[in-house]
Amino acid sequence: MKTIKRSLAIIIGIIMIAAMTFTVYAEIDMPMIYGWDGDVATNFVGEPISDTWAFDPDTETYYLLDSEGKVKQEEKSFDSGEEAEKGYVELHAILPDDLKGYDVEVTISSATQSYSKTLYEVNDYKTMMEVDVGTYNIELAMISGDLKGQYPAKFDSDFVVYADSTAALIELDFRPVEVPAETVQEDISEQKATDDEADKKDEGINIFQIIVIVILVVIVIVGIIAAKKIHDNSVE
Repeated sequence: MKTIKRSLAIIIGIIMIAAMTFTVYAEIDMPMIYGWDGDVATNFVGEPISDTWAFDPDTETYYLLDSEGKVKQEEKSFDSGEEAEKGYVELHAILPDDLKGYDVEVTISSATQSYSKTLYEVNDYKTMMEVDVGTYNIELAMISGDLKGQYPAKFDSDFVVYADSTAALIELDFRPVEVPAETVQEDISEQKATDDEADKKDEGINIFQIIVIVILVVIVIVGIIAAKKIHDNSVE
């Protein structure tokens, strides 16, 4: 009986420690390391994680990573310090008609934080996120149905989130770039003019070649006639 109680106590203790570890990581909200490429930490798509703290669940260790994703410092526990000021980001994705219905995966990152969201058609591909204030960039923007990456998103390179301010509006436009009809017509006209000019040059060259050939033939004929006369005179 004592053995059973002792075993139960050990199991409960392990569960409590695991729960505490998970809670600490969830509250800190930092990028998770999904793997290592040599000595470079990578995220879930295999890209380096840089200039931030990140958590490796396999080793239960927090790593401070440099600009290349290499370890500068590691800690078994992490104190996030005072709570950071918060701001808001509003994400809005615009999809081409043939891909509407698919979800959109978005990840934004700053020097210290990373946040991921899924946008759905039912919400018109819009969502609001509460994040720490700071300068962010789009780390990932991908349509789940675009397996070949034929529809890359167009968006601002980076944006700033301020505390107690209106949300930073980020628009992710996946629609292909349409070339205006006027531009297409101008390109066609320019190409036609170039072709016409080339044809004129070719025509001029052909006429010049004909003239040269005619002159050469005349010279040859005159030469033959002159030679014949010289020959006749010598015979007489």
